Amino acid sequence: MDAPLSPLDVPELLYHCLHPLQHSGADIAACALVSRSWAYPAQALLFADVIRDENRGFRRYIDQWERLIEVLESAPHLVHHIRRLRVAQPLAGELFMQIINLPFAGHLEQISLRGFEASHSTAVSLRHLLSLPNVRHLGIDTTWPDPRQFVKIWQLCSPSIKSLGLNYIQRSALHLVPESHTQAKPNPSPISIEFLRLGQIDGFLPTWLRHDAWCPFDFSRLRVLSIGQNTHVLDWEIFAPALQMLEALEIHSTETTPPISLSLFPQLTLFRINVLCRPWPSSVIQTFSTIPPSNRLRQIVIRGSFYDRETCRLTDAVLSGAKSKFGALEWVELQPLSKDLRPMPYFPELHRRGMVRLGHFDPFWFEGMATGSSDGL
Repeated sequence: MDAPLSPLDVPELLYHCLHPLQHSGADIAACALVSRSWAYPAQALLFADVIRDENRGFRRYIDQWERLIEVLESAPHLVHHIRRLRVAQPLAGELFMQIINLPFAGHLEQISLRGFEASHSTAVSLRHLLSLPNVRHLGIDTTWPDPRQFVKIWQLCSPSIKSLGLNYIQRSALHLVPESHTQAKPNPSPISIEFLRLGQIDGFLPTWLRHDAWCPFDFSRLRVLSIGQNTHVLDWEIFAPALQMLEALEIHSTETTPPISLSLFPQLTLFRINVLCRPWPSSVIQTFSTIPPSNRLRQIVIRGSFYDRETCRLTDAVLSGAKSKFGALEWVELQPLSKDLRPMPYFPELHRRGMVRLGHFDPFWFEGMATGSSDGL
């Protein structure tokens, strides 16, 4: 009579048992040595996140990638375990091409690439990478000498994409108009995006975003939108339906950034503002003053390198002045860039009510909301 099967011999169960160790590479590697049945789930966890440590110096960062490529080329079956890929610093063209040309399988879900300068060959490889069926979260932050290559990478992209981050830098005067490049008809089945982050949007990108024969995405069902200083995009027709549905919005405020009306967003529960100048511009107060009586705002995050006492006092008066107006508001979080800043007393009424707190900047808050995790991508 055969011995009863141990639960630890079932790969799916073992995977979940080992999952709490996913951020400890040494422990996962040790688990892989326990027995043959433990090797596969341990490898799946060990290689799920292809994210090198960029905080230990650039040379170390390059060495980590080169070593990883050697391992994956000698054991290509390990590539199939990769679910999250992030290239966070510029890499030499050859090394970058080696990474994006790895034989990724359909398990790849998250891609974040930054700092590379696109070419024809990278565009071809990226087009294949973005076509993988389970890719749901995508971030592209790079320089495009030729906008025609940017158009090319989206031609076969995965219909599963729900989260998109774009930082587009164009280093040429070349600009496409629809008639000069393609007579393609609008995509009959555009991909619905729920999470969108826009960084620098130079040159061609605004045209691409608003041209439905080039851009394969539908932005009418956005839930989370981060637009940096690009507050003018709120006037674009492609975003008009989404304004009624947005749950979270992030903007950057500078001396030249005009105020926005928060009354445009009836479903907004989280508003994040990064104040990038000193002293604070009047547009900050003007923006907060547009919160309508009927609103759903629960959280406000104010991040800055400097907290202007007078502007903070006025902000405090606006946010605490009418209890019924801000009945849903739970707290205001302050995220100073310097650890030495303690600006809570600058908001005396909110502070008295226990509605202001000190927080730490989370560079992956957007990715965390999109993926439902605390560490993002």
